[in-house]
Amino acid sequence: MNLYQRCFKILIERKLILFLLITLWLSLEYIGLGPYSYIRIHDTGDSFVTRYIVFAADFFKHGITYWFPYMGSGVDRLANDLLYPQFAVVLFGIFPGWFAYQIIIVTQFFLAGYFTYRLCKDHLKLSEVVSVFAGIAFALHCNDLINFQLGYAGFPFILWAIEKIVDSNNKYRYLWIALLGVAYSFCSSFVWTLPFTLSLALLWFAFRRKINFNFILLFSIFSFFILIVQYSAVYSLLLNSHASHRADWGLQASSEGPIDSLVYLRVFLLGIKRLLSPMTILFAFIGLVISRFKSRPLIYLFLLFMFCTLGVSVINLLKMFFKDHISFLAGFQLDRYYELAPLFGALTIAWSLDLIRENLNNWLIVNNKSTKSAMYSIFTIFMVILFSWQFYQSLRVKKDHVKTWVSEGNYIANYQNEELKKIVKNEDEPFRIATVNRRLHPAYANAYGMETIDGYINLYPKSYQKYWAKIIEPLTDKDRTKYYYFNYWGNRVYLFSPKETTGEIIFDDFYRLNLLSLANTKYIISTVPLRNDNLLIISKPESYESKDEPMSKKFMKRIMENFKGKNLLVYKNREYLPRFFFANKVIIFDSSKDMLAEMSVTDVASLKSTVYIERKYFKENHKNIDSYANATIKLDKYSPDRLELSVKLDGSGFLVVSNTYSPYWKCKVNGSNVDIFPAYSTFWGIFLEKSANKVEFYYDPPYKVNKSN
Repeated sequence: MNLYQRCFKILIERKLILFLLITLWLSLEYIGLGPYSYIRIHDTGDSFVTRYIVFAADFFKHGITYWFPYMGSGVDRLANDLLYPQFAVVLFGIFPGWFAYQIIIVTQFFLAGYFTYRLCKDHLKLSEVVSVFAGIAFALHCNDLINFQLGYAGFPFILWAIEKIVDSNNKYRYLWIALLGVAYSFCSSFVWTLPFTLSLALLWFAFRRKINFNFILLFSIFSFFILIVQYSAVYSLLLNSHASHRADWGLQASSEGPIDSLVYLRVFLLGIKRLLSPMTILFAFIGLVISRFKSRPLIYLFLLFMFCTLGVSVINLLKMFFKDHISFLAGFQLDRYYELAPLFGALTIAWSLDLIRENLNNWLIVNNKSTKSAMYSIFTIFMVILFSWQFYQSLRVKKDHVKTWVSEGNYIANYQNEELKKIVKNEDEPFRIATVNRRLHPAYANAYGMETIDGYINLYPKSYQKYWAKIIEPLTDKDRTKYYYFNYWGNRVYLFSPKETTGEIIFDDFYRLNLLSLANTKYIISTVPLRNDNLLIISKPESYESKDEPMSKKFMKRIMENFKGKNLLVYKNREYLPRFFFANKVIIFDSSKDMLAEMSVTDVASLKSTVYIERKYFKENHKNIDSYANATIKLDKYSPDRLELSVKLDGSGFLVVSNTYSPYWKCKVNGSNVDIFPAYSTFWGIFLEKSANKVEFYYDPPYKVNKSN
């Protein structure tokens, strides 16, 4: 046996090595160029990568905190799925961001592939070749969204490991199942994965095995330790969801407007078309026919696949009809079972392939054929075709990733811009930055440690969504698609780029700078020129992308950006207001709607001098304004959960802080508790007497471990 044959034999016999090589191939574009490699932007690079970077850095600077000030003028971090005992957060705290991202991706591909193989081989008792096929199939379709952590990719491992523990007589099995629960919770998310994987695990075992007391006890221990880790996140969601932008969701709005029956039917059909795999259905049908519809495991696997595809559309339909009766759950995406459709599709195909192999073998024996050689040749050729198809699919994915690498940039392009680094270095006072969404996403600035007024946000106050709707109202009045997209969904808090503009953007035609200024927006970044007298350009690269440039030149510029950072235009807003300011006048409104309408047409100077309050928050002592002539504010302490100010004023007035309002922020003035009210519909306001000199704000939600005094 020569060296090539020995290596091939080892590869075939040792599937761990085989799946390590498969993982290397699948993750090649993610890791091949080190920090210059491909990074997924959609739903990852535009959100979770950046928040993990800054969140991990904040821990080393401030310790455990509960408020996340870096997006949307501040949000609760637990309600946005940012936990300290979390796989991704730990990685981003230990390693450079690009390397942490690569570790997550490589781990996802390996777990998805290898343990799908082990699940098929050890528990479903399928043949080697079809088990390998199933492993590759799920790894190919394993989603590279890092907000899922390892929740979906590691699901085959969880099913495999629970089976092993339940079937063992090891005296430490209760300890092992508890540790498995903690580990899985550490690598998962209550928002994105756990409700779906836990319920599917129960369905899996209900089909697979006899549910006895021993199993119920072990699975209960497993689930209990998962929830212990996630307890504070669940508590936070329960408390914050009812006042969030998700609270009145039914289904996601379409570009045609609010969902109605006809619109839903189109969405329903499109969802089925996207999720139902023709290949899975074909093989399931062949397998069922061969078994004369008597193969119970195949029926169960196919039913699980159908539940994860057709079933999720039914779930959405039910949610639409009962949305008025399910409270905050109206805003919870109940259909994420579809993320595991590829797994059950792969298992369905694998079982059918094994049935084909067995029946082919039986037919050859009955007909006195050369059983081993004939069966081996026919089935081997068939499997070679299927493996070749998988290889072709992987090439198609890589081709798409190369296009994205050029068009949207990699880690270096998006998170290593020298001009943004300079801003962070030169600023001492709190400020916010906004981003015009043309080849840029607001979250990118978070990677530099900057707070953004915008962002791709999971959960934030409804009042802030209404405020942002006024900021972009000039644009949404012209573009109804964006109007419905934001007002009926709203996760992307963006300065959406006007689609009809390819060159310079006349800022006031699409956005309200006065409301951005009120919210402490000091800088605006863009890849296209902006025109407004109050926007002073402070950084203009020697060569930024122009609409008149030939495509070949644009292509080369984008390639170069992947090695030196994106070419950005950076503007300073001359009219921005500081994070903390005094107002000596007040206007009362009967509703936030009236208030926002008036604010939209009010100049910045008037907004600064006059605090806007909704009538229900106006108190008797607010009438006793002894308008000050001189007032100063000094910032003594600034951290996510605590702000301390020294103030001096020779009369009474209002102190405004342009952070997003939450009922769990508390305030003390000279050591005494003072109520914070929503100012300008969504920020903080407090009334100060002349005697005030020390103001402390602290975030103190009920789920906080170390409660503030």
